[in-house]
Amino acid sequence: DAYLIARPADFYGNIRLGTVISGSFVVTPELAVWGNLEVFRYQTLLSAVGNTYMGLGYLSLGGTYRYYAEHQRALAAYARLVLPTTSGLDRRSQPLALEIGTTAEVSAFENFRFHAFVSALGSLAMSDLAPADPRGGLRVGGGVDWVPYEAFSVVLELASGFGYRDALDFLAVSAGLRFAFGDVIAADLGVTYPFLGAEPSLAAAQLAIRGRFDGRGL
Repeated sequence: DAYLIARPADFYGNIRLGTVISGSFVVTPELAVWGNLEVFRYQTLLSAVGNTYMGLGYLSLGGTYRYYAEHQRALAAYARLVLPTTSGLDRRSQPLALEIGTTAEVSAFENFRFHAFVSALGSLAMSDLAPADPRGGLRVGGGVDWVPYEAFSVVLELASGFGYRDALDFLAVSAGLRFAFGDVIAADLGVTYPFLGAEPSLAAAQLAIRGRFDGRGL
């Protein structure tokens, strides 16, 4: 994937390129466990004091449990743990993070799906040079997916964050396009603009190319 964060007024930019390998295992029809490993991560900071990293990225492990699925409605709980697998990315510290949340999805109209989420997250920056710096916060959001064709969809979302860095971390609007090229390759293109909060002018754009090679299709 490719990820760009920009704040032109302050001559600030952050560019990230990476390759992620993902795997999942279905334990029961309701429960699945999964993992993501950034096998390659390139990140460069464009500012008065620049910094570049190239190497192994983060390892994420998690699980999802669907506890309700009836009448075109679904509720699921999930947990995600981010483990410290980088070397040098976080300036002589290693992050450890945990997120626990729930999602809801409703297919109320033909070609339209509505979704919402709420999660609690916490992190520690582990270092032998400074205290652990524990942080915690809340994420709340929701949006709509328009799927006019099987191979194309549009996503609009409003997301918010509270308590992690400030009382209001961000209130952001996102838009995305999703394309499927057969059953193996898909592409996601999205933009996010936080218009309120601690970083109100830090816009981001992301391009992700996904492939699935287990024979099940995307």
